[in-house]
Amino acid sequence: MANRALGLALTAIGVLLFIYAVVAALGKGHIGSKEAWTPDAIAILVGWFLLLIGPAIAFGETPVTVKPAASRR
Repeated sequence: MANRALGLALTAIGVLLFIYAVVAALGKGHIGSKEAWTPDAIAILVGWFLLLIGPAIAFGETPVTVKPAASRR
């Protein structure tokens, strides 16, 4: 039960970070800048990572889109 709650929380945080990065990009017209590590670029990277591991922790499986690539290795 705790694993499912943790996974769902990580997924929700990942979605919020994606939304933040998109909203931040609306003002600038792009995500990131000439500097590599801007807050919006970090948010989208961390958000993507959380969206990958969140469902895996919550449901005990890898996402369907990642499973073929993971099984090849």
